[in-house]
Amino acid sequence: MPRKVVGEKARMLQQVWRKALQDGRVELNFETVEAARSVRFSLYAVVKAVRSGDLVDDKLREAVDNCSVRIDGTRLRVVKDSESEELQEIAKVLGMAAEGIPELKTKEELELEESAKRVQARMMEEQAVPTRRVTPYYTRED
Repeated sequence: MPRKVVGEKARMLQQVWRKALQDGRVELNFETVEAARSVRFSLYAVVKAVRSGDLVDDKLREAVDNCSVRIDGTRLRVVKDSESEELQEIAKVLGMAAEGIPELKTKEELELEESAKRVQARMMEEQAVPTRRVTPYYTRED
């Protein structure tokens, strides 16, 4: 069972996620591999409530969804996925920036977009057709 991280330590670890999202990467150097692993486990434990939906923090949720934690010896890195070496290499092979890759949409999102387009088209049609007054007081004889 993961350790529960509370208090100032939790806020600091959550800030590491946010900073990685903002700056693209956060690197932490430790004296031992065990210390790096311990902090890695703590980083994941501190965002467990955000991942499960029990805690609502949009910025932290975005950071957790778009960043990953990596360990290289005693160095721990929290890297924004779009700036990771792997994704940059894939983007280079594809000949595009990682941000230029289209985002996949769910069936529900596509249906909502289609519905919005239909409503907008109807509104444009209604604006294009001039309304004619049928009250005799407002009509003019030519």
